[in-house]
Amino acid sequence: MSKARQRIERSTYGPKEHGFPEVPIFGNYNTEIALNPLSVHAHEGFEICYLVKGHQYYTVFGKDYLLKSGDIYITKPEEKHSSGKQSQEKGELYWINILPKCGRKYIFGLKKEEADLLVGKLLGIKKRYFPASTELKNAFLVIHRLMLLSRSSLKHIALSNAFVHLILELLKCAAAKTTHEEENMNKVIQYIDEHIEENIRVPALASLMGLSSSWFKARFRKETGLPPAEYIMRKKVLKAREYLETGKGNVSDAAMKFGFSSSQHFATAFKRYNKQNPSFFLK
Repeated sequence: MSKARQRIERSTYGPKEHGFPEVPIFGNYNTEIALNPLSVHAHEGFEICYLVKGHQYYTVFGKDYLLKSGDIYITKPEEKHSSGKQSQEKGELYWINILPKCGRKYIFGLKKEEADLLVGKLLGIKKRYFPASTELKNAFLVIHRLMLLSRSSLKHIALSNAFVHLILELLKCAAAKTTHEEENMNKVIQYIDEHIEENIRVPALASLMGLSSSWFKARFRKETGLPPAEYIMRKKVLKAREYLETGKGNVSDAAMKFGFSSSQHFATAFKRYNKQNPSFFLK
């Protein structure tokens, strides 16, 4: 076994292991190395991810979201999503897919009105991601432990209760108010996305949060895992790659569009994150 493989732990469980066809998959990975980007895909049901540790980028409907340790991320049925062109970062993640209905069976053995209520509440969640409570974190851990047990009637009952408990805790977390500081950090991330072609200055970002530059840098790194300047550079390179791949211009055009001082500066930064020269991605 290679050294890289030794640093990746991954486990997935399907209906065969747990006896719930409304849950096509429950999985967990723990990796010390970055994984390949997650390609664009969609699910018949809900996908709920819990990032135990690390940082992770997701893209839905062309909008980027940055998750940090302890965050929940949710996509609804048939919503196309991916990690964009960015690698799945090192860290630990749980995910679960839940079908709104499976044949004539209502989810988790609930009555029709109960199942419809839960599914309706899930569809009504407005937030794409939010912090997980301790109870919600424990719900994922309990399900994982139950998956390791041999199939039995008692295991089936315990899993049914655990799945319902997870959804109820998820709904509580989704309904919780976002703190003022979280709202401001979201504004900073959005500002960077909307002004990525410009020369973005750290003091301008710090002012959005009402912090000094030094405090802002520390807070930003804690939230994203990166210093502001490197985060901005990564985003510029990512958008430049998309620009080249879609045939919108040449290398010089991309360097100018995204605010690099020269084509050489652009090429050096680009190769640092993509392991290839910009010309490799020209359409």
